[in-house]
Amino acid sequence: MVSEVSYGAVTKVLIEYRKRFWEKRGWNGRLVTDSPIVLTWHATGHIEDQHGILTAYTGGDPGARLAALSDEERVGVAVAEIEKLFPGSSDLIETTGTVAWPNEPYTRASYAAFAPGQVMAHWKTLFEPAGRLFFAGEHATPIQGFMEGAVESGQRAAATILANAG
Repeated sequence: MVSEVSYGAVTKVLIEYRKRFWEKRGWNGRLVTDSPIVLTWHATGHIEDQHGILTAYTGGDPGARLAALSDEERVGVAVAEIEKLFPGSSDLIETTGTVAWPNEPYTRASYAAFAPGQVMAHWKTLFEPAGRLFFAGEHATPIQGFMEGAVESGQRAAATILANAG
């Protein structure tokens, strides 16, 4: 049954800095670590500005632990971890934002976490309509786990509905 598929626990903390301190230090904003924030990237690298946003993206067990915190505590953890590596960076913070997908009322999770054998077992169920019910989302696409896959599956479902409507 499709109900046996598990879902990932992801949190995201976005920190806007008045200055892109990382560029002066020769860092591109990407970090993979065993700290509580796990992964960071420079989310505004494509925008010419003095300000910049670093995203701390945390999944799995660390993501579940961060999701259990309040928004303020989660932001505090991310800021503190970056501050440890780049002393003084917290003095440059303009604003912050965060989301914990396990806490979101309509999703309660972030992405499908298929166990071995589940992709093939549920492929047909997730790709084909069940009567008038169509599945769409990151779990119903070969590009599983990403927004691009969610968009692709939504487009596929919409095209099928329109084709059937005549």
